[in-house]
Amino acid sequence: MNEEYMEEYEEEYEEEYGDCLDGLLAFLASLPRESVKLLNVPKYKQMLIAASELKDLLRMYGESGEIEINLHREFNMGSITAEIPSFTVREPELFIRVVKEADNFEVYPLLNGNIKIGISFQSVLKTIG
Repeated sequence: MNEEYMEEYEEEYEEEYGDCLDGLLAFLASLPRESVKLLNVPKYKQMLIAASELKDLLRMYGESGEIEINLHREFNMGSITAEIPSFTVREPELFIRVVKEADNFEVYPLLNGNIKIGISFQSVLKTIG
């Protein structure tokens, strides 16, 4: 993209959304992108295996909580999230098995006292055409 194009859209979005994350996300969503995407089956399979292993690990630790699996088409990303009351890595080898194929993972406390585990996978979709 050329500088004039970027300046024009930056000004437009700054006026409309201000300097905030929502403005950035709206700007990214408005950029041209390919319209037809197919599932990248090997990458999606890695994500499902990680979700299954995380579920088994949490069950082994006696933790209750739901695991969510999401595809984010606009960012070509997939994610696994779990919100649980507590989390301690007692078996590092098993936890490494869960996250080894992921592009990113994070574990952080929430204001409600729970722990959130997030695991993300890039390039879960393939553009065709």
